[in-house]
Amino acid sequence: MCTWFYAERSTLSPIITKAQQLPLADTIRNTMSRSAEMSGNIRPTDMAAVFAPNRQGNMAVFPMIWGFTVERSSKPLINCRIETADQKPVWKDSWFRRRCCHLIW
Repeated sequence: MCTWFYAERSTLSPIITKAQQLPLADTIRNTMSRSAEMSGNIRPTDMAAVFAPNRQGNMAVFPMIWGFTVERSSKPLINCRIETADQKPVWKDSWFRRRCCHLIW
């Protein structure tokens, strides 16, 4: 989990536009009061365009809140160590079942 990443609007425009037009983006905007810009510096708790498997198992783009939260904390966790992500209780299940990556162009 990184602290932030940069999403270049000119390069990712079709992907960002698609994510912004999905009903889930409206839900996130309305219930969580999040901006749907999805470009520039994306930090934990910002909305981002993310690739993930859809219900059919095919890769698709979705608007998601960037970050990793756990029930006992109101703040997102950051800076997971790759060397121990598959072993630490906080990260282990997500490491094996809910992995996500972003591309750096």
